[in-house]
Amino acid sequence: DAVLAECVAASVCAVQKGAVAESQRADLVKFFASLLAKFRANNFGVLSDLQNCIGSAVYQVGAILNHSCAPNCVLVYGDSTNDHEEQVQKIVVIEDVKEGSELCHSYVELCQPTAARRSHLLSNYGFECSCPKCEVEQLSGEERFEKVKKEITEVVKNKIDNSLAEAEEMMYSDGEDTTPEEYRLINEALALQREYLDPLNLSRYKTEALALGHAMLLGNVPASAEHARKVCEFLEAALPPLHPLVVLQAMTLAELLQEMGSNR
Repeated sequence: DAVLAECVAASVCAVQKGAVAESQRADLVKFFASLLAKFRANNFGVLSDLQNCIGSAVYQVGAILNHSCAPNCVLVYGDSTNDHEEQVQKIVVIEDVKEGSELCHSYVELCQPTAARRSHLLSNYGFECSCPKCEVEQLSGEERFEKVKKEITEVVKNKIDNSLAEAEEMMYSDGEDTTPEEYRLINEALALQREYLDPLNLSRYKTEALALGHAMLLGNVPASAEHARKVCEFLEAALPPLHPLVVLQAMTLAELLQEMGSNR
């Protein structure tokens, strides 16, 4: 990013100072527009061990990989052995791969409906995904991330939305402190979602994950373990078995269960 920024800045200065001929300006603009477009299409969000984005970078080998919504590999990042604290990209297979098979990773968040994945890929990468997973889900006409146990009424939907909105408003007003009232409101919405929505429903999963974070911050280990178990069930059904998110949440659940055991 720094090198690209310096090049752009130097070129802008040259144009402003009149060091670039008028006939060359259009070519210069096209060059940098192309360069920025290539960076946008090929850069990677560098993730921490907790799967949080801590920066962006371009990796030549990783950029060669094609996309699949049913990936056989994932990208992980770690410190290099030099003194520059560079984040090295590693390609890790998450299933048995036959010799000669293509390695593919996912360009998008997998825990979202097929239409949302395809829309994101089309708008950001310029192609409509036709991987086996998308084709099967399109033919079935069933969207597993939107399943419900029973029809949710407008009244129930409003109760869920209002509870979550009130909790969010309190989060912003309270700053970084998590309060029992916020957790109560989130649980209020979650109880209704558990009643009406399928365990694989994306909205229910997001609220479950939100409740997990609040319960852990409040030091409520039993509640945290229950939420973590539900989150693990969703991720294990939605993602490949060795996906980093699955492993991370399984480790979180194991630590909570261990803590519960030591407190008995």
